[in-house]
Amino acid sequence: MQRRIVPIYFCILILISSVTTSYALGETQQAVTYLVTHKTAQTTHVANLTVYVTYTIAARTESAYWLQRTTSIKADARPLSITQILLDDRTHQALRYIMYRPANMGCPENVIDLPLSKMGTDEILPIPVTKAFSEETHLDVAAGTYTAYKDEKECVMLWLNDDVPILGVVKAEAEDWTMELFRITDNSGDLLPQKPPKGGIVYLKK
Repeated sequence: MQRRIVPIYFCILILISSVTTSYALGETQQAVTYLVTHKTAQTTHVANLTVYVTYTIAARTESAYWLQRTTSIKADARPLSITQILLDDRTHQALRYIMYRPANMGCPENVIDLPLSKMGTDEILPIPVTKAFSEETHLDVAAGTYTAYKDEKECVMLWLNDDVPILGVVKAEAEDWTMELFRITDNSGDLLPQKPPKGGIVYLKK
């Protein structure tokens, strides 16, 4: 089965490709967490920055699904950010982009629908994996030992395995960051159940 791959959090480019195949999206109720390490310059004394990034399929509509991404300092900590992208079931192209915004400067917490152009470089879109992913290797990551298929896409080295839900990514590595599979759990949920109208905003009730 062909799989999709993604660039990861803080990647410089969003990789967008025309889709010619279907994707295995994983179980709706699963959550896949990665440990992302941002490398600092060797000439500084600042420790590498690490964050945990969790992906879930938060909800579905008749013809699309919401891909949810959260970031946190610790694996089980309160999310620092929550975003969701609505992807077409057939083409897996982005249709909408919503973001959670905490209370600030007298404005209550809310969820806002933003133009797709505002997604930023830390969001992801699925792209198909070609037969170029043929180099097989074994990787030891926090989530276990995986047989993975390796290839480079847009300056990002990727290791993939179809048994990893949602993204299929075991590890990704770029010049200034690495991402490794940390864990797979079943305790996912839709953190933004109140969806704003397209182009609108919804204020969350306490």
